[in-house]
Amino acid sequence: MTITGVGLGAGEMSPVCSSRAFGIGAGGTLKWVSIAGIGIGAPRIEGLAIASAIGSENVRGVVIAPAYFRIEKGGRMNGVNLSAYNDVRGTQQGLAIGIFNDARSLDGVQLGLLNYAANKRGGTRPLPIVNYARAR
Repeated sequence: MTITGVGLGAGEMSPVCSSRAFGIGAGGTLKWVSIAGIGIGAPRIEGLAIASAIGSENVRGVVIAPAYFRIEKGGRMNGVNLSAYNDVRGTQQGLAIGIFNDARSLDGVQLGLLNYAANKRGGTRPLPIVNYARAR
């Protein structure tokens, strides 16, 4: 377990639980459980991540980010993400729950006020409440 008051940065982090008052950043992979008050950022996140805002290239696990969650272009979210704005600029595989869910490629379900999946055809790309698609 690692606990700090302001923030922590590392190349690879795999403690059972990481907790920070403000932020966590890694140049490699964050594993297991990561909790921060403001933000979490790492190229790869595996496990549970909880912070106001979270950004990554690839995530496998559960993300809870009340304000904003982002996957970089070409990245992948595999699991469950809960955020007001889920901004997946790659592939969303699994379940996204939020006010606005946006995925370039959806292979799963989006639940929210407005859901958008760029890999769907025509008028079914933006849908309210529920959106479902299989990646092609």
